[in-house]
Amino acid sequence: MKKNAILKVFLFSGTFLLVLAGCKNDEKKDNAALENPPTNKGVVYKDTVSLLTAQNHIRNYLNGCDSLFQDKIPIRSYSINKSDIFGILGVTSVPNCTYDHCRVYIGLTAEYKFKLYMTPTVLKVTRNSNGSIDSTYVDFILYDSVNKRSFVYDLNAPCPSTCDKTSPLFTLLVR
Repeated sequence: MKKNAILKVFLFSGTFLLVLAGCKNDEKKDNAALENPPTNKGVVYKDTVSLLTAQNHIRNYLNGCDSLFQDKIPIRSYSINKSDIFGILGVTSVPNCTYDHCRVYIGLTAEYKFKLYMTPTVLKVTRNSNGSIDSTYVDFILYDSVNKRSFVYDLNAPCPSTCDKTSPLFTLLVR
């Protein structure tokens, strides 16, 4: 229960960083995001880790869940819509952004510290065998176009060191 509260704090405190990084108020949205994916033009923001590091930590989390929950991983990641993020921040007019959603994955270091890794998602529309249309948001792994380094955002300001200890969400009793 306490771990879930910590994960939620991670999720909401850092989610808006990715959305803001992808926002462009003066550009039309690209409906062919998968065919013409945007890049960050060589900029790697400071709160990032390599894709390989994130994969290793996510694997640690999945392996830990596998042993605790008998082959049933309760939560692997969260998908978050940009309007939810801006709503939490009190922004009343949601700007046009390169990405409409993001996904946050849960990781665990070798030292048993929880991590949250965030990546934008893009809409993939396909026609299935019976002719109906399937829409899925797929992860869009960012990269530094100068060094060709794949990366994800690393959100690590964990609670309790950063918590509002008076919040009704923090003061819940653990059973």
